[in-house]
Amino acid sequence: MDRWGSGCLLLILCCMTQFASTQAQAGRQLAAGERAFIASKTYSLVQLYFSGWKSLPELNSDIAYRNYLEKALATDDRREFDLATIEFLARLRNGHTVLWDSWLTKNYGQPMGFYARPLDGKWVVQSSVIPSIKTGDVLSKLDNTEMESFFRQQQKYIAGGWPTFTFFVKVGTTRSDVTAFPCSHA
Repeated sequence: MDRWGSGCLLLILCCMTQFASTQAQAGRQLAAGERAFIASKTYSLVQLYFSGWKSLPELNSDIAYRNYLEKALATDDRREFDLATIEFLARLRNGHTVLWDSWLTKNYGQPMGFYARPLDGKWVVQSSVIPSIKTGDVLSKLDNTEMESFFRQQQKYIAGGWPTFTFFVKVGTTRSDVTAFPCSHA
């Protein structure tokens, strides 16, 4: 399946996480049966609907699933389980195939108060609602970690965010460098 299949997979994963969140405990723990059910449904839906396999010849889905399952079943912590699921789905390199869990968003998805992106090898603030952080500021560390190192640690959770491409756009005599993060390689 093509676009319809990827969109359907996203919709099904969203619905599945809603089902899981109503069935599971309201707190941080997910029972082993719930984790196994969600992980197996996720893998099954990916096998059934994901259409981007041709663009991922290096990905062995069985090995990726086995690694995901090992992480997913190793903890009853819902956040860690969600992160394992997000990491597994991000390996598909498709910005449309993602996990959305309202519990995770509610408890850990609060905005940081600013938006920054890489420009010319530096992380530059594009917008901010924090008075001490201004547009144009260059970030050197986040949580006491160098920005590039922090990004590399988090990159495994970014669907479609593997390589980035920097190119320039020239309008009249003004040149601007633009960094693009592809959503899909399909």
